[in-house]
Amino acid sequence: MATIPTTEGKPIICKAAIQWELQKPCTIEKIEVAPPQAKEVRVRLVAAGICHSDLFIMDNGFLNAKLPAVPGHEGAGIVESVGPDVHSINPGDKVFTMFMPQCKECKECLDGRSNQCLDYWGDKNGKMARSIGYDGNPRFTLNGKPVYHMLGCSSFCEYVVIPENSCVKVNPRTPLETACILASGFSTGYGSSHNVVHIRPGDNVAVWGLGCVGLAAVAGCKDKEAGKIIGIDINSAKKEISHKLGCTDFINPQNLTDRKSVV
Repeated sequence: MATIPTTEGKPIICKAAIQWELQKPCTIEKIEVAPPQAKEVRVRLVAAGICHSDLFIMDNGFLNAKLPAVPGHEGAGIVESVGPDVHSINPGDKVFTMFMPQCKECKECLDGRSNQCLDYWGDKNGKMARSIGYDGNPRFTLNGKPVYHMLGCSSFCEYVVIPENSCVKVNPRTPLETACILASGFSTGYGSSHNVVHIRPGDNVAVWGLGCVGLAAVAGCKDKEAGKIIGIDINSAKKEISHKLGCTDFINPQNLTDRKSVV
């Protein structure tokens, strides 16, 4: 019986979008992705979202992030292999990337009131802010030269090496093209209304803008048992989905003919 070739423990050559300069388009290149080291996993990415934060960083940079780099932080895929000392993730798991991981050891993680892990993001010397892996080196190379990570995820690549703590396992039945927005857009909106705003049952709330983040905020409001949930967007096509996710009312400001109350 023929042996099925395995990529475990070996470099992988794959395609990636690489940004060479700020405010310049990416180019598609074939890069080498190293095997995962201790506490790391390598993921075959299947789907990636484009968050506006990606576009902002590609124009303006971020902390001590280096170029050239592979952008992107909303990714979902299947774990290809894991490095030593990885305990919660296994090859074959469906996961999405998380750009705000926690070491669970620094004072911010142990405090419980912040997700601003000092080891990853606490200052300009955090690993993710410096675009590197645990050992101080990037996991991407092109023609033998380093290509750096962006936001610790670099989801605009077919394979990526990320910390175990940057992987969130999902139900095997979850479509990966849906799971990828959980990595940033959905979690940002849902968390803002569910965890930050302190909505009480019966409170009336309004959400301006019903894109991914706004619709997720609507879902958070519904789960907090808000009273009226008013969705506001200049795109009337958002009305149907906003009601499905929890809006009781929808307003398109461009359709208002006067300043009278409409809800």
